[in-house]
Amino acid sequence: MADTRSLRFIGIIYGVLAAAVALIALLVVSGHIHGNLTLDDSRNPAVEMSASRR
Repeated sequence: MADTRSLRFIGIIYGVLAAAVALIALLVVSGHIHGNLTLDDSRNPAVEMSASRR
């Protein structure tokens, strides 16, 4: 049988990770709503593509 103490520790770890992911998602969404963050910034593209070959 599994040790109850170990299972409780694993549950706490997963709970903390889930809370951290939820907090990060909340911060990203609220930043996007308030206009502080943009998910698609057309002024500064992350990658520029060119049609010319070298």
